[in-house]
Amino acid sequence: MSQIPSDPGTDNNRRRSVDYDELIALFVAFLTLGSVLFWGLTRSGVNLLGQAGLFNADSAPSVTGAFDAGERLGRAEDTDSSLEAETDGDGIGFGTVEDIGSGSAGVLRNSNQALERAAEDPFLKGPSLNNRVTSQTTTVPSRSDIQTSASTELPQQSAQPAQTDTAAAPTNQEPLESSREALQFQDVPDDYWAKPYIDALSERLVLDGISEGTFAPEQPVTRAQLASAIAQAFPLEDQEAAIAFLDVEEGYWATEAIDKAVKGGFMSGFPDESFQPTLPVPRAQVLTALVTGLNSTIPTDTQTIVNLYSDAAEIPSWAIDKMAAATQANIVVNYPNLDMLNPNQPATRAEVAAMIYQTLANQGRVDSIDGEYVVQP
Repeated sequence: MSQIPSDPGTDNNRRRSVDYDELIALFVAFLTLGSVLFWGLTRSGVNLLGQAGLFNADSAPSVTGAFDAGERLGRAEDTDSSLEAETDGDGIGFGTVEDIGSGSAGVLRNSNQALERAAEDPFLKGPSLNNRVTSQTTTVPSRSDIQTSASTELPQQSAQPAQTDTAAAPTNQEPLESSREALQFQDVPDDYWAKPYIDALSERLVLDGISEGTFAPEQPVTRAQLASAIAQAFPLEDQEAAIAFLDVEEGYWATEAIDKAVKGGFMSGFPDESFQPTLPVPRAQVLTALVTGLNSTIPTDTQTIVNLYSDAAEIPSWAIDKMAAATQANIVVNYPNLDMLNPNQPATRAEVAAMIYQTLANQGRVDSIDGEYVVQP
């Protein structure tokens, strides 16, 4: 018996029906898998088309620079520790005077957040303008933005200079001659009270602006900026040992100036081996740095001299002798009121320029400027 062959037309129809169903099934399967994969990838922030945030621009996390929860916790702990260290610090050191109470030091440190950008711009002869970015439209904080306390004290210096009736800076200093034309600053007009001092120091390469054409005379001065000013203005000899401060890195713009100011006896650091380079400097401490570093002598009638100031009661006890010495040496410049020392207000760039120039004049290195705001004892 022979097998009856099946109808070819029937087989072909069955095959076509199976092939079509399979294609439908495969298409549905791939479509489902693709949809799930696409949803999962876009939810995790993966960039499928090379455009960041194409589908989730607002909430897609950045892959670059991400860190895990452990690192975030560690950073939070580090931040807490740094804040505790800042508020627990003992104060600002100039010359050999060190401690200031945590009250005003804490206020000053907190104010540094508002000065973060300005503090990195050197006050006098910092890094080249070509090596840093400075915004012409940046708002410069004024001294009135910072509150300081007059109730804190610094310990007595370990070595007091001999007391005489006059304050005398070291002699045999070479004249500081002009080396260029004064820089022109758009925020220092011709009738500005400190323009003669700013121009004179600019001619002698002692100071620059914070950017081209901008001096920011009312901007408070930081410890790093003061160190830079001192290093540029005075020929410093090593009188103290160098200190490797924990917060002054080798590549920091003011590292060399800080080292010179410390070894020259003008400034020193904190008990925790920090320098706090961005901390604003009160006027009394600028004057203390100048008379201490120059080894100025202390007048015998210190209280009588400081009583020239209507706010003499605000002078910290550690600073009375130094303020008397600075007054006797014609270093004190009080704008706008001659009888107001304002010892605890942060010194401005204009004020520091005037005080440094007066110190150079006291040394005989520059000609005196007949300024109406120089205090005459």
